[in-house]
Amino acid sequence: MPAPRALYFIYFPLLLLYTALAAWVLPTDRMLIIASLTGGLIGAYTLWDLLVNTAPFRVTNFLGMMLLVGYGLGAVNSWFTIDRAGITLGEFFNRDPAALTRAMAVILTSSAVLYCVGEVFEKPVLGEDFRIVIDGRSYFLIVAGTAWIILAYITGRLTFGGVASDVSQRYDPISALLFWIITPLFAYTMCVAFNSGSRIQKVVTLVCMLIQFAALIPLGRRFLTFSVLTGIFALRMGRRKVRLNFAGKVIVVAIFIGIFSFTSILFYYLRSVNGSNAQVSFVERVQLAMELKESRNSSEVLSVLQYNVERRTFILGYLSDLLDATGKQHPAMGHDFMLQIKRVIPSTIWSGKDEVIGVLEESLANYYLGFSYIDEANSILTAGALDFGVIGALLYPLLLCLVLRSYLEIVGNAVPRLVAPILVLAIVGLLFEVENELSIYFLNMRDGLAFAVLLSVYASIPRFRVRRA
Repeated sequence: MPAPRALYFIYFPLLLLYTALAAWVLPTDRMLIIASLTGGLIGAYTLWDLLVNTAPFRVTNFLGMMLLVGYGLGAVNSWFTIDRAGITLGEFFNRDPAALTRAMAVILTSSAVLYCVGEVFEKPVLGEDFRIVIDGRSYFLIVAGTAWIILAYITGRLTFGGVASDVSQRYDPISALLFWIITPLFAYTMCVAFNSGSRIQKVVTLVCMLIQFAALIPLGRRFLTFSVLTGIFALRMGRRKVRLNFAGKVIVVAIFIGIFSFTSILFYYLRSVNGSNAQVSFVERVQLAMELKESRNSSEVLSVLQYNVERRTFILGYLSDLLDATGKQHPAMGHDFMLQIKRVIPSTIWSGKDEVIGVLEESLANYYLGFSYIDEANSILTAGALDFGVIGALLYPLLLCLVLRSYLEIVGNAVPRLVAPILVLAIVGLLFEVENELSIYFLNMRDGLAFAVLLSVYASIPRFRVRRA
């Protein structure tokens, strides 16, 4: 196990803890932006170090990084872009500024603990010398997976916003596995495309990658963004290293921003057609979106997107409400955790799943703490805060990292070399998304186990070669 890096073991944790202490003692609007900016910059540097400098990948560091980026930079973006007419950010969102600042202090403390604990106790996942083995099975998996995605769109199993569900909001096993594989398959395809040997192999994988990229656009801007970031992360698993100077890195970032802006506009038009109504077929939605584009000018579209970006990135409010309320009332005492576990149990095993499938974390917050939430920014921090207040918000991320790391260690060592990187990429894509209910992590592991079995059977099929006479 490599020695702890001083930056992540000492300097970053200390800076986060000192800033968190100052934010807790002086919970003002100005202190909120200082704490958010400090955490966001540390998270952004960690992301750059991981994707560009291929720093060691640890689940703890990754989760801590995304909490800082999601909550910290999200608050910074709203603070600087919203015209608040002189009022504080908390007042603009109808929240107590002191509660918001102390919630950010809890986030900084949680990330500091994750950074420090990860450097000391968690060894890097896969190792620096791990490389994806590229052979005929890899190309068949990519082509078959791409064909599966195309067929899913044609049959309506995959639709705008995700996988189609029945009236009881349940998914069949095939749909669950399909949604699980989309992000890791795209990342895996991206890595293979940049490391293919012959020209025909490179062309085939690049075409499959472009088809998968197009298929990701209707699933949402965040889903697409996190899938692309997972693909960039996957490049570290290839034989060929992408080495760019600073100017080249800036160009890549600019291209990424341009792609994100372009796909955001596409997604806006698709979503503007009858919202997220799954009754509208994908082909009909595309046709209606093209007609809508002709009737709206670009300035109107950009204004709507700007409004969304200004406000949607601020996800701190729900967490601050929970932390503030649980400091004055009894929290849920583990009931949210039990609810999330029940939602993972397949309905074929437990007939009572219908009783909990429609019960959300917000429902428990309304019941125990007297709120009236409908749909809020759930995360591992909100799950911990709802169950046990500040202690839960600090403890749940550590426990989640322990479970995810054990899952990767045990299952990754038990499956063939073809399967292991796909499982890792699935977890990476999951960790990029901060706004996940606790059950999403367990569902990812459950579906990953099922797919690992299928892929392991496929990888164990002997290869036959025809010898020339």
